Amino acid sequence: MIESAIKGLISGSQIKPEWMETLVDTLQADLLAKRDWQNLFDGLGATTAIEKRSYHQQMVRLITLRAIVLPETLPEYLLWLNSDKKTERTTSVEFQAGL
Repeated sequence: MIESAIKGLISGSQIKPEWMETLVDTLQADLLAKRDWQNLFDGLGATTAIEKRSYHQQMVRLITLRAIVLPETLPEYLLWLNSDKKTERTTSVEFQAGL
């Protein structure tokens, strides 16, 4: 269920309240360990996107969401997002505003 919610959140479509509810409920109930969260984000392509410097809109949203859920990944997110392209930063900020 949480994987579906994350896929929905990063898909680029309008953010549905039930996706946010699932995310918040999972975080509040501490249903996943940090390693499980990391595996979930990696399974969706987070580490690969960082390593390959992929800035596809969906990946920008995924890495942004990962930095929110796993604050220890924030430095990696900031380094990855520190590109010359303004578009990626705008995508990330707009995504955060929509959450």
